[in-house]
Amino acid sequence: MQAKRPISLSRRAITMTIALVIVTQFITLLLFTTMILRPQIQRLANVIASNIVVFSETIKQTPQDKRPILISKLQSSKYLTIWTGKEPPDSSGPPPRFIERIFMTQLANAISENQSEINWRTDKKRRLWIEINFGDTPYWVSFKNVIIGPSGLALTLLAISGILAIGVGYTINLILLKPINELRHATDNFALDANIDPLELKGPSEIYSLRQSFNNMIERISSAERERSIVLAGISHDLRTPLAKLRLAIEMMGAKDDDLLATAQRQITNIETTLSHFITFARGFEGEAISKFNIKAIFEEIKNEYPEKGINIPSTMGDIFIEGRQSAITRAITNLVENAIKYGKPPIMLKAYKFGGKTYLEVMDSGKGIDESKLEIITLPFVRGDNARNNDNQNYTSTGLGLAIVKKIVATHNGELRFENHQDGFKTVIILP
Repeated sequence: MQAKRPISLSRRAITMTIALVIVTQFITLLLFTTMILRPQIQRLANVIASNIVVFSETIKQTPQDKRPILISKLQSSKYLTIWTGKEPPDSSGPPPRFIERIFMTQLANAISENQSEINWRTDKKRRLWIEINFGDTPYWVSFKNVIIGPSGLALTLLAISGILAIGVGYTINLILLKPINELRHATDNFALDANIDPLELKGPSEIYSLRQSFNNMIERISSAERERSIVLAGISHDLRTPLAKLRLAIEMMGAKDDDLLATAQRQITNIETTLSHFITFARGFEGEAISKFNIKAIFEEIKNEYPEKGINIPSTMGDIFIEGRQSAITRAITNLVENAIKYGKPPIMLKAYKFGGKTYLEVMDSGKGIDESKLEIITLPFVRGDNARNNDNQNYTSTGLGLAIVKKIVATHNGELRFENHQDGFKTVIILP
């Protein structure tokens, strides 16, 4: 099962910032409503209740025939609107909001002694109309310029402040995470053969120390790599020179036993091959420059190198150009062909094609495959193909590094190595991006 990819630090930081802004805005709105808005609503309700009581008492004390004159004079006020009827002039307003309900509750409590029941409506402009009854005559009273609850502008400003807070938090997160992303980029692009400039020491103290530790690590690794290269060069020279002298000495001895001479020569060749594989595996291929080359030409070169081994190339295959390390790719294909010769059976088919933006290189022999349980271990160093495929061919020796070298080359090119058992043979596939 594929492991679930963890959430990035940037995403976590942004999510936490947004959550913090939302919680802060909610708390701010709650405190504003509790400590500022509610007391203001209570005072406003008390003032309006006093006006309603005064209006009610005035109406009661005014003779019935004089009331229309009084109401007409009150309607001319810029603070008050009075409507006579069972319904207000407009009751098509939206349902009351939370703050409006608080206001009406406070208003009802303030005039409960003078008015047993309060009916109220809102018009389409959200103006409040309050009903006052005197006998059989209902009056609807509305106070002008009274705004209950947060206005649209207040809510808009609240939303804008929230967006600005999120934007500032996002920008701060980017600034803080930039040094970490630079460190990740430097780590991804690190190569033993590359001259990497040390990271600039900047950022908070924790990031500063981390970048400094990274620079120290790179310096230690580069120093170890330089020493390793010197050691490998010395081993190659100090061992190959005596082997060359030993081969020359055996030839000059003029041994009469041809079989003994051939065996000695073959053992020296095996030692040279083993040494070459060891040094190739240890040295790696990162130092080779990347160039553009033709895979078909490499196939033909390998086929010509083993003319009697039954190697075939499809006649319909055209030129396939890729970018990579040519010597390394040639070594990988050669190792696969040599494995097919040693442990498989002819014919051996070499095939290359492009599909889905990737290049596929296939080497397929007609021998029996490998047990599925061993497919994952045959690329490990010193695991020999003759043990994996159980081949009785004793004409070849194995260092156990052939497929390990192939895997290392493929990894150097950010590719993929696959092994496939088929009914008519065994196939190895190299997939390059």
